[in-house]
Amino acid sequence: MWITDNRIQGAGTYGVRLLSADQLVLRNNNIAASGGGPGAGAGRYPAIHLPALSADFAANIRGNVGSGNGLDAVVFDGRANRDLAWITPSNATSTHSLGYLLVGALTLQGGNLLVGSGDVVKSLGGPITINGGAVTATGTPGGSTTSNSAIFTSLKDNPSAPASPVDTSDARAVSCPSVLVTVCIPAPGDWGGLVITSDAAGNRGTSRITYGFINYANTGISLDSGPIPAIKETVPTNFRLTVANTTIANASKDGINSLDTPFSVKDSSTIQNVGLNGIIGSFFSPANCSSTTTVGSCVRFNVTNTQISGAGKDGIIANGLSGQPTVVTDNTITDAGTYGIRLVGADQLTLTTNHVRKSAPPSSTALRYPAIYLSSVKGDFEVGGAGAIIQGNDGKWNGLDAIVFHGEATKNLTWITAIPSAATDVTFGYLLDGSLTVDGDFVTTEGDIVKIMNGGIKISGGSLHAVGTILGTTFTSLKDNPGLSACHSVFIPDPCPVLPATLATNSDWTGININAADSVFTKGKLLYATTGLSITDAKLDVSGATFYKLAGTALSSSGLQPLTVTCSSIRGNGTGVAADHGTVSQSDVYNNSVADLVGNANLHADSDWLTASPKITGPVAVSSALAAQRPVATLSLTGDNQLANDQFGNKAFGIGHMTLTADMNRQANISVVPLVAFTPPPGPPTTLTGLLNNGWITDQKWSPNPYSLDLAHASAGLDSLTVSGARGCVPSEVDDAVANLNNLDSNLVTPASKPFSASILPTSLVPSAVTGVYGGKATVVAHLTSNSVDLANQTVSFKLNGSAAGTAITGATGNATLLASLGTINAGSYPGGVQASYAGDPDHFYTPAPAALGTPITAALTVTQAPTATTQAATTASSTVYGQSITLSAKVTTTVAGGIDPGAADGAVAFTEGATTICSAALGTGTMTNEAACTLKTVPVGAHTITAVFTATVAGNFQSSTAASTLSQTVSIAPTTTSTAASDHNASTYGQLITLSATVTSANLNPGTGEGAVAFKEGATTICSAGLGTGGATNKAACAVSTLNVATHTITAFYTATGGNFQDSTAAATLSQMVNVAATQTGTANSDVNPSTFGQMITLSTSVTSTFANPGVGDGTVAFMEGATTLCTAALGSGAASNQAACTISTLSVGSHIIDAVFTAAGGNYNNSTGGNLTQTVN
Repeated sequence: MWITDNRIQGAGTYGVRLLSADQLVLRNNNIAASGGGPGAGAGRYPAIHLPALSADFAANIRGNVGSGNGLDAVVFDGRANRDLAWITPSNATSTHSLGYLLVGALTLQGGNLLVGSGDVVKSLGGPITINGGAVTATGTPGGSTTSNSAIFTSLKDNPSAPASPVDTSDARAVSCPSVLVTVCIPAPGDWGGLVITSDAAGNRGTSRITYGFINYANTGISLDSGPIPAIKETVPTNFRLTVANTTIANASKDGINSLDTPFSVKDSSTIQNVGLNGIIGSFFSPANCSSTTTVGSCVRFNVTNTQISGAGKDGIIANGLSGQPTVVTDNTITDAGTYGIRLVGADQLTLTTNHVRKSAPPSSTALRYPAIYLSSVKGDFEVGGAGAIIQGNDGKWNGLDAIVFHGEATKNLTWITAIPSAATDVTFGYLLDGSLTVDGDFVTTEGDIVKIMNGGIKISGGSLHAVGTILGTTFTSLKDNPGLSACHSVFIPDPCPVLPATLATNSDWTGININAADSVFTKGKLLYATTGLSITDAKLDVSGATFYKLAGTALSSSGLQPLTVTCSSIRGNGTGVAADHGTVSQSDVYNNSVADLVGNANLHADSDWLTASPKITGPVAVSSALAAQRPVATLSLTGDNQLANDQFGNKAFGIGHMTLTADMNRQANISVVPLVAFTPPPGPPTTLTGLLNNGWITDQKWSPNPYSLDLAHASAGLDSLTVSGARGCVPSEVDDAVANLNNLDSNLVTPASKPFSASILPTSLVPSAVTGVYGGKATVVAHLTSNSVDLANQTVSFKLNGSAAGTAITGATGNATLLASLGTINAGSYPGGVQASYAGDPDHFYTPAPAALGTPITAALTVTQAPTATTQAATTASSTVYGQSITLSAKVTTTVAGGIDPGAADGAVAFTEGATTICSAALGTGTMTNEAACTLKTVPVGAHTITAVFTATVAGNFQSSTAASTLSQTVSIAPTTTSTAASDHNASTYGQLITLSATVTSANLNPGTGEGAVAFKEGATTICSAGLGTGGATNKAACAVSTLNVATHTITAFYTATGGNFQDSTAAATLSQMVNVAATQTGTANSDVNPSTFGQMITLSTSVTSTFANPGVGDGTVAFMEGATTLCTAALGSGAASNQAACTISTLSVGSHIIDAVFTAAGGNYNNSTGGNLTQTVN
């Protein structure tokens, strides 16, 4: 059918109306002023109406225009066989293209639906189905939603703005009121939404909607074009549908519903006010990631940066996610009817920074749903992880502000405890509705609560690290009360019980199995399970924990690694502890129905409360079992002012400080501070300032700061103190839902008391100043009173300069008097040298004086120097020869009766003659400590008068003194002996240097340097002389000489003394020194001109040498000879040096001459010698 190029004007109803056309060509027609015109209201007809159409719009339905019609539009439903570029209708007054309106379902068969910015697609009834083609809806950002978006909405959508701007469609898409729809009130489900599927040929429908707006549909987008195939497609893609910056609103069912088809919703898209789910995806086929490796990371379900509000059921729900890489991140879900996010089977999940909220707190009658539910999840929950992780999700006012899940944590899991929100968002913690496997470490911290509905927790390849300080971690049933309550929820529909009643039972879950790394469980609880903690071949340390209401074994350890249990409460279970190796100590293990302890001799139970009849299976080694469950304290008192005597068997303490120590018979909870009460009250306050661990020195010993004892803080007399309130390290029994089955005081210490005497009546003790002489005695007095009343018959102790001086009993006047020795207290002034003390009296409650830590009670002490007497000097020989040794000595004594003689450090004695000190020595150098003695040999020759003078050490303990009489000492001159002269070379050669030496001695003291000289003489001739000390020793003289002629010399040593202390002396024997002739060496003759010319004057020369001294002038001549003929002769010294001879000659004939130099010695000191040959050539 062809209808082309027609003009139709003024038609009363439709300009063109064709029913069920399937081979239609409708081109370039102009319809004007028909259908009642734009002002006809509900009587408006469209320009063209094509119901049940099947046509090719791109080729055959085009170019139709018009104006002034009821609706300037082509209204149709049916099928488009190729692409359809949408034209939006308008009521412009000028001729314009007729747009499109849909009055029923539209199917695009293999073609593309193109919707641009500002386009409005209005429909009523069925969906827009894309079979194997694509929807490309591309709006633009900026401006208002109604002018730039690509809009899909209801035919009833009124162009005038209603109350909600999101419901406003573009004004150009005029459709209502008209004969098509008379009521202009759009509603959810007005049209069927977008349906994207595959065609019969297997072409996959795809869509990309950017800045779109889909309103009032049944389901906004239904996607069923199939999964990504294993064989790579021509154009690989992660998604069949991509929705970005798009709003889907007012759908009667789902916002987006995908069936086994990957899709992505992102970039600030919004889904709001939908009847069922915001986004739902169901997957059955494998992800086939290898088919999309060229387009980046494989993702099959992606919802990011999307806002979903007002969903009737789930905000986001997806199932069949096993093997499907899934990303749900940065989304905001508000007011979902059931789950905020529900994902089933996700094992490659990124779930981060999603915000799930309610606009207001939920009704208390509503069944509660969690913000996020992950069923059979397998993911990385670790804090600080990267990539595919589950972290950072939060929200408020949900039924359960939590992530509820079961499945597997693929790495370490750090638990986040679920807590209810208030007015602000909270980070979602975790609840378990089934079994959990942790492939790594399971880490919990102080105050965590792990709740599980059924199944158990298996730690595979890692450890349990549940460490607390006070509360630890509670592992319990999801039905139990602690933490976020899960009653009256989709998981536990039962009404919440009236507290403290609980819905939990001892078979709700199956406990924790660790396989197998060393683990720690501290300060926590494990409740309401079939079993507690079990571990194989790894260490498990349990401390301060509670195991209660467990149908089976609370703690089980198998293998060679030890189980260590301390300070734990294990009761009310099937079996308490079953272990192959380990120790249970300081714990309460009792009232378990089957057995308390099961094991062999390698299981030890030390210092535990097991009751009088424990249930033990096997040869468990039990030691020091406690007689009572509650701790028992033993008190002890010490003080810094404790009296020496007790009163009535009790310790007595004076004014000062008293220290309490409480020793527990079992380990204590050191976070609890014991209470101390005094009788009579109130007593001094207990303080812990500056103490570590609240005064707990060890886990069984407590001591607060010392108590101040005085009349301001205590009552004088017999007092007592009581310690209570401390608790043992085992937790209190407060875990039963039935209040009377609990025992809050199970770990409370049994109160303990300790009496003591408060001897704190103040006393006053006043000593008097003391003066005495060094080494003597002095009288010491002190006055003792109490409240101004003299105290008699009390013992006062005295110290002088810090040393005990003795005790004295006070008389009726309160005075204690003691004659005390000053002993060795040095002379001087001591402002606090007198110290008095009173030890107190427990029978009368008098406190010691001074009180503890008080300033010592003192008075001034003055000790003066002791006078001395020095004896006359004594000598060991009063008449001596000079050099003879004598010892001078004198003694010095004190003149104080019963005093102390001076000693080595107290001074020295000088032995003087007039103003000259002969010698001096310190005391102690004699035969006694008070005697000084010096020994010397050098008292000069003469008669001497010697006085002993004692000079005391400056500021010492003694006065100086001088002997009253003198000593006469005579010294005579000393004779000497001079040794025979000695030579270091004998015989010697003429010219050789020899050293002559001699030693001078005396009987007692040899003369030395400066005390004379020795002359070495041959007859009356002095060869040389030297002073003593020049020969190496101080009494030896030596001099060197090389001028002795060849001969034998007789040499005598003569000593001449100087200084007056020694006599002269001459050697008794002489030295015969032999001097031999010196050999010479004459050099080869030398010519100054060689060769020479006949008649030419030449000079012949040579040198004569000897070993020690060369011959010189006068020692001989040299003859220059040719054979037996003397050519010329010259004396030594005629040459350039004293040992050279030279002469001139001009008479040698032409030819060669052999010339010798012949030395002839003179004077007898040298031998003759001949030199080598000179060949002189004369031309």
